Amino acid sequence: MNYSLDKIARELGVSKSTVSLVLNGHASENRISAELERTIKDYCRKVNYVPNIHAKRAGSKYVKNIGLLINENLLCDGSNPFSDQNAAEITGGVVSAAAKKGFRVTIQFYNQTTAESDIFNWLRDREIDGLIYYGYSFDARWHKCFMDEKRCVVGIGIQPCEGIATVNVDNVGAMYELGKLLLKKGRRRFFYLSGNQTGYVSGQRLEGLRKALEEEGISLSPERIVCADFSEEIAYCKISEQIPDADAIVCANDDMAIGVIRALTEKGISVPDEVSVTGADNIKISRYFSPAITTIDNCNALLGKYAFEELLHLIKGGKARNKIVESRVVSRASC
Repeated sequence: MNYSLDKIARELGVSKSTVSLVLNGHASENRISAELERTIKDYCRKVNYVPNIHAKRAGSKYVKNIGLLINENLLCDGSNPFSDQNAAEITGGVVSAAAKKGFRVTIQFYNQTTAESDIFNWLRDREIDGLIYYGYSFDARWHKCFMDEKRCVVGIGIQPCEGIATVNVDNVGAMYELGKLLLKKGRRRFFYLSGNQTGYVSGQRLEGLRKALEEEGISLSPERIVCADFSEEIAYCKISEQIPDADAIVCANDDMAIGVIRALTEKGISVPDEVSVTGADNIKISRYFSPAITTIDNCNALLGKYAFEELLHLIKGGKARNKIVESRVVSRASC
């Protein structure tokens, strides 16, 4: 026999609201006796009654669950986004911070075949209280929809935009310091491997490098900037095909730096004696690769932690903020 809240209330001779309050854990604060609370719970167990999750959500302010949307295109060299250390560490930071506040995290991957309605309905159906998006950029249609519907959304790695909170590393400042380090070591002929042409992070890192070089009267012309999609294999192929006239190759991430060093080594070019190579993100393999890669610490776990904190701030009625996490240069043998 199927039992409803109404039927249980009638069977026990109490109001429907009393049963609802007990099942939602609000008995004591509404002066429902411990004996009646126990009677209702025992009866519900006896008849195997499970509250309708949607009804519970409708009657509660929060569902205590957030969504983490990860763009699968972040990693070109693998089919599993969690093989990307950045994604894995950011996820860990989000989940750990959420657990401390009693929130669960539902993870979903996104690519070009994902129906946009699936993302919007995640919020509209109240499956989640808010959304953290980790990707290259933020679609203008998504922005408009989230703004119109007053959704709680935080972006990691996206350009700050009205009404959407963001959390990013200080990519400009960190790459500026990396450029200064290379200049101090006497490097003057620079070549830059960008992540992609539209991504916010890649553009910020290029801006920081340019700023450091321009202070020394060095320009970085367009032909000395090549897109390698944050991919080790693409970077390897680009450099293998044509070795650039450079004494410093700056890469927008560590994967590309590994590909560059592989290509240079196969061509008999010594790193760092002839060419310095640097990366960014400070993935674990960068310290064990030979030569160990000079890089920028991406503070991934902190990005995840702060992203959840900013989302919780929004969920509780706060205004969208843009948080910058300080980064640092990790100097190793590759330069």
